Amino acid sequence: MQARLRSGLILVVRAFVGLVLGPLLVWLAWLSAQDSVVEQARLSRLPGEAHQVVGTIERVDVEKRRPIQLDGTEDRRNWEYWKIATVKHSFGGREYPSSLRVRLTGPQEQKGVGDTLPLLVLPDLPHKPYAPDTVAGSWVAVFVQPVLLLAVAAVAVFCARRRDLWTQ
Repeated sequence: MQARLRSGLILVVRAFVGLVLGPLLVWLAWLSAQDSVVEQARLSRLPGEAHQVVGTIERVDVEKRRPIQLDGTEDRRNWEYWKIATVKHSFGGREYPSSLRVRLTGPQEQKGVGDTLPLLVLPDLPHKPYAPDTVAGSWVAVFVQPVLLLAVAAVAVFCARRRDLWTQ
């Protein structure tokens, strides 16, 4: 009886991993790739098409974070305090609510509520501003997350299909 129950449970887990988890990860990879490519296309348009506007700081928060060491791990002994500004802006005679959060560094670190920051806005996407100092992106970064998701999906489907992995 116990062996039959175990066998049934293994069958259910295999079906879940192979028929639900694998396709779900493939779908998430597709959405991630689609979003990454669209965002990269926007970033590549900024130098030629963006309009510079002035944003107004509405709120400043201080976030406590652990610094990242050179080897990519967190430094467990120290903390960094980041000043994060929430910024609103106007474009084309219309005011857009605070949708951008920017880390204030260097000389900008002294800024507070009511102060201004330069922003970049694409004319066809005025609701999505970019801070010039924080614009970054590369085609490598565009594909890393989707490729990782696809790799995990492939492992899930492979594991679900391999009968010998589920038996003793």
